[in-house]
Amino acid sequence: MNNLLRISFWGTPLVVSALLFSGCSGGRSSSPSASVFAGDYNGNFLGRTLQGDFVNGSVDGIVSRDGRFEGTISQPGLGSFPATGTVDSAGNVNATATGNGFTSDFTGKVTRTNGVNAIEGTFSTNQGGISNAVEGVFTGISEQNTDNPFEGAYEGDFLFSSGNNGTLEGEIDDDGLVQVEITQPGVGTFDGIGVILPNGSLRARALGSNFVTTLTGNGNASASPKQITGSFTTKQGDNTIGTGTFTATRTGNLIR
Repeated sequence: MNNLLRISFWGTPLVVSALLFSGCSGGRSSSPSASVFAGDYNGNFLGRTLQGDFVNGSVDGIVSRDGRFEGTISQPGLGSFPATGTVDSAGNVNATATGNGFTSDFTGKVTRTNGVNAIEGTFSTNQGGISNAVEGVFTGISEQNTDNPFEGAYEGDFLFSSGNNGTLEGEIDDDGLVQVEITQPGVGTFDGIGVILPNGSLRARALGSNFVTTLTGNGNASASPKQITGSFTTKQGDNTIGTGTFTATRTGNLIR
């Protein structure tokens, strides 16, 4: 495989810093309030090259109180590369990673739910004068003080509305980062990444040769074993080519 950045599931940041002057004689300065998106983040990325190869890796970084992001993107076999960017007050993410003749631009959105921040977005890599040499998705989540209640290994099934079906296997780490493998007989096996929040809200995306499958669902932490159910939509560009439902059941702990 060529030296392209491999991007699949995790984070980036923010921009807002101003001095506000008020008062009489000479004025008085006050510090801007800290961003609600500040914190440590872990994530993943998943991408597809122009040649059809798939790449992936991790993203780790910190969003400062004023919305600046500094982090590292790592791809097995290629190494780690610096990434910098911003997250504005609305949660819009813009960041850039550079290294070994490439530049990868990330755009996305941070959403905050019950004090937990989750990031989702897309990226594009330019290399050797070739635009969009790699395109993909990334996701991430802010670190919490306690382990995610859905941490573990999962197996399950999915069913298309058309009647076709398949299987899925996945892992959820103690931060809530999701990695999933979807297999459809006669079509192939595809990787995906995502996030599940402590309240059970899940969102993940899997990449195929020319399509993207988005899964949304909810986990039941009180079930024994724990279970996640939801729906999915598969698109080629803007065209929906499949919809259906899925169920995944926890099968055990992760092997560390």
